Amino acid sequence: MKRLFILTAILMPVLLTAQFTEGDAGILYTFANGQITESGRTKYFEFDVMAQATPSDQHNMTRLGDGVMWFYYNTDAFGIDLYTNEHVTVTHGTLLTAPFYGLYLNDTADTHQTPALPLLAFTFEFMLDGYPDWGNQLPAEPTQLAHFKFEILDTSEEAWVCLWDTEMPGESFYSDHLTYYSPVEIGNCLYYDAPLPVELSTFTASMSITNDAVNLMWVTQTESNMIGYRILRGNSDVLAEAEDQNTLIPATNTSQPVSYMYSDTVIQPEQSYYYWLEALDMDGTNTFFGPIAITVPGEGEYTPVIPLATGISSLYPNPFNPDLTISYSVKTSLPVKIDIVNMRGQIIQTLVNENKEAGVYRQNWNGTGSDGRLCSSGVYFVRMQAGGEEYYAKAILLK
Repeated sequence: MKRLFILTAILMPVLLTAQFTEGDAGILYTFANGQITESGRTKYFEFDVMAQATPSDQHNMTRLGDGVMWFYYNTDAFGIDLYTNEHVTVTHGTLLTAPFYGLYLNDTADTHQTPALPLLAFTFEFMLDGYPDWGNQLPAEPTQLAHFKFEILDTSEEAWVCLWDTEMPGESFYSDHLTYYSPVEIGNCLYYDAPLPVELSTFTASMSITNDAVNLMWVTQTESNMIGYRILRGNSDVLAEAEDQNTLIPATNTSQPVSYMYSDTVIQPEQSYYYWLEALDMDGTNTFFGPIAITVPGEGEYTPVIPLATGISSLYPNPFNPDLTISYSVKTSLPVKIDIVNMRGQIIQTLVNENKEAGVYRQNWNGTGSDGRLCSSGVYFVRMQAGGEEYYAKAILLK
């Protein structure tokens, strides 16, 4: 699951002005609004740096002029030399209103470290000369100083940014030694721990009611930035020996639980199979679940006495292109109607509309509408009406 920690980060501005000449005054900086955003296939870590007058400034008269701060960051996620490589942008916040302030970025390094630690220097400059008492009066509540946008080069790494404490002293005086800024605390960070692309709660295998297919079912609790799922099958529990079953089941990408099913009909009696589920993320990574094993019954066991249940038992393959096999059963003699319905609830094609005796049936849909034209890619529903009840199954046409 997503974990977002926003912790206080305070630093000392280089130049500050105040309208009083004695007493304590402080400026407090904090991180806020950390989030992962995406544009095209590029992801970014965005956040705000906030500023406010500390409680010791009872009259809230602290004014902000020029300032500088240093960021250090996870180079595994963002790379190095963010400014030089154009992997960072910064924009004015509500405290730094154009044209009064200029914003400047520069790549630097802390030479006390071995090797030197990459740093990003951020400077904001009050651009009107001749107005020494000007600047923005700081409010008592945190207010946006600037907005930062770091491009993420490796989405598998944790995104974090910190303020570099050794470059900013714990206490400082303005040049006239009349205004004392305190307290100053440095070294807190903003973290974003990337969520798992998928959380799986179950992955099971079972025989179909006629023992002519292995039904694989899995339930996801949450999905994000997923392409979909592939099925791999082998005759042993060695993943490297398993074969891709040439199917891709698109992901739903929702925070709600979702159930999926895949039917493997190319099976042999008395054969054991091992199945893996491969989850494909949009960033190119994949995760394997399994294996789960099942043994297909022998030929003599292919017609077990199993109570029939009215309803849709399976859709195969799913996704499909262009043919879909619909397996369904009827418990007693009933009038049965099977329609293909689109996302708007419109009937695309009626496949069955007749009385059916108790039994197991299969019906093919060739992906066309009632006008004979091939339907477009998308989600469709197989609706079965029987005995006053309705049953639904979701099918995906993927060209």
